[in-house]
Amino acid sequence: MESRQALHALRQLKLDVMSGPGAKLGPHLLALQRAVAAHPHPAEGALDRKFPMLRVQGGYVRVSARGDDGAALAAELTAKGMLDVKVHGRVVSGRAPISRLDDIATTSGLISMQPTMAISNAGLVTTQGDRSLRSDVARARFGVDGRGVRVGVLADSFDCAPGALVPGHTAGRRGRVREIG
Repeated sequence: MESRQALHALRQLKLDVMSGPGAKLGPHLLALQRAVAAHPHPAEGALDRKFPMLRVQGGYVRVSARGDDGAALAAELTAKGMLDVKVHGRVVSGRAPISRLDDIATTSGLISMQPTMAISNAGLVTTQGDRSLRSDVARARFGVDGRGVRVGVLADSFDCAPGALVPGHTAGRRGRVREIG
């Protein structure tokens, strides 16, 4: 009987994510919003354990929202309680109140919203990116291990803004920029 109830709950979550306001929030934010609605005052660290990849703090979750007009969307989201609002073209980032996610989902200028996922400092190199970036070769050749050095990696897979990032160019495959003419 318990598995039947769990299956029903899972089917309902799937329907909510595919249509209605939940479609704008996506599964992570919808599940977070429901967890907080079911337990309005969770124990310290309970949300971090249940949603380890989400950046949740003090009743707020870090999000990125997309709309047709970033400035107008920012004003609407600020009015609904979003903090630390920053506009990046058509994308708005900030901290959204978890208790108001259902209300935020009904915002007219909102196309979609997704959580800003947490980044962990893994320490040891454990990914295939080590070989693809040839950092394993650099460590061996130069006798370095990276202690005390902060490294940032830029990727060419950014694909949120329409069109090219450089005037007179066009966005190519996977966001690479190529010259026109």
